[in-house]
Amino acid sequence: MGVSHQFRKCMFGGYNKEDVEACVKSMSDEIGSLKERIDAMEHDREMTVRVLKDAYYNAEAMISSAEKTAESIVQKADKEAEERRSRSLQRLQEEMGQKALEFVTVKYKISDYVKQIDEVRESLESMSEGLRKVSEEMPAKVRDIIGESEKEHFIDAEYQKPSDE
Repeated sequence: MGVSHQFRKCMFGGYNKEDVEACVKSMSDEIGSLKERIDAMEHDREMTVRVLKDAYYNAEAMISSAEKTAESIVQKADKEAEERRSRSLQRLQEEMGQKALEFVTVKYKISDYVKQIDEVRESLESMSEGLRKVSEEMPAKVRDIIGESEKEHFIDAEYQKPSDE
């Protein structure tokens, strides 16, 4: 439409019909070309809208799928964490039970050792008391033990040197 048309004038008060018809035909062709371009643009716009809608729906489906997958992963991770925590707690309880059993066993062993030490102490006290009584009842000198007749024999034996035979 940027072309300006100048019409030739004819003799009988108007413009040359052929020039006007050529201009109308040119404008009509231009309008047809514009309609085709508009139709093509409308088609491109519809295709773009369709592609964008498909992309939107695909994105929505991807987001939904990703959310489901993420939820599944989180549930699986939570389940695994709970199982691990449960196993760790069970293992800890077993270990504590074992340690408690070992503690009780050691406690009974110590109790037995204390009883044995008490028995040995009582036995030593009894022996000590017996030895004390024996030492108190023993005469201070050997002469007090033996009689007069034996005294001379003991004194002689005490001072005799063994013979060199």
